[in-house]
Amino acid sequence: MRSMFTSNLGTRLMRVLAALAMAGVLCAGGSVAYSAEVLILISSDTGPYKTAADEAERSLKQFGHSTHRQLLTKIDPESLAERSGPVVAIGGNAAVRMAQVLPESTPLYYCMTPHPDRIGLTNRAKTSGVSTDPDILAQVDLIQRSGIRVNRIGLLYKGSVESSKALRDRFEEAMPSGWALTAIDLDSTGSAAASIDLLFSEEIDIVWTAADTAVFDSSLVKALLLRSIRDRIPMFGFSHALVRAGAPFGVGFEPETQGRRVAELLNNGSMSIHEPSDTRLAINATALDRIGLKLSPDLAREAEVRFGSD
Repeated sequence: MRSMFTSNLGTRLMRVLAALAMAGVLCAGGSVAYSAEVLILISSDTGPYKTAADEAERSLKQFGHSTHRQLLTKIDPESLAERSGPVVAIGGNAAVRMAQVLPESTPLYYCMTPHPDRIGLTNRAKTSGVSTDPDILAQVDLIQRSGIRVNRIGLLYKGSVESSKALRDRFEEAMPSGWALTAIDLDSTGSAAASIDLLFSEEIDIVWTAADTAVFDSSLVKALLLRSIRDRIPMFGFSHALVRAGAPFGVGFEPETQGRRVAELLNNGSMSIHEPSDTRLAINATALDRIGLKLSPDLAREAEVRFGSD
């Protein structure tokens, strides 16, 4: 009787051990890269940052990670000088501060962050993320497929600001053969109004805009939109808000997508991956009618965001 009991016990024990071994294999083969708690550090509690953080946290938990969320203003960054667990920085301020204080061996992931190259993120080891910088090649492709006959494209930039000149250069490099660029330096004309007048005095077919804080403020955007409508020359908007305001079509990024993508990068253990913002096409049917422009049917069907009446 005892030998039968011992035999059954041994069999059950072997089954338990086999199950544990299989669980270990499954965990080892999964994509969860870290067992340490993920710190999600947010630059501020404004809407877009909070939205990105919500999605990052939801996705990380779905992947099996534990998370701790904190505002940059509520934490002493120096207290993280010896942290080894991964950090997700939401927004440029959090990303810059973490790059300064975290050990080089600590994985850092960022999103909702402009110009990661200029703030040292692309040179830091163990760093990946998603910026708010535009995917210019994707935008050029949208313009090419819009149905607009483009020979010359216009843009405004500020020659005294390196980031603004870099955007101009990146766009020029991305242009296909057959396009010519008219780039007006705001510094050369003395005023935004004079720059807009000079831009529209050229034979341009479309105006390209980017989220260039050295160039665009609310007054310049308004003046550019009004001139675009008056001269019936389409403007490619750099945000969904700008398309809503009257640009006939353009792109924008979604904070939810940025939060989800940064969680995926962390979960996969990706290093040295620096992605531009996602590109979601928006169209404004009323603005298209106002300037007498009809987009190609294929492109119009691709629009994920629509304003005005179709």
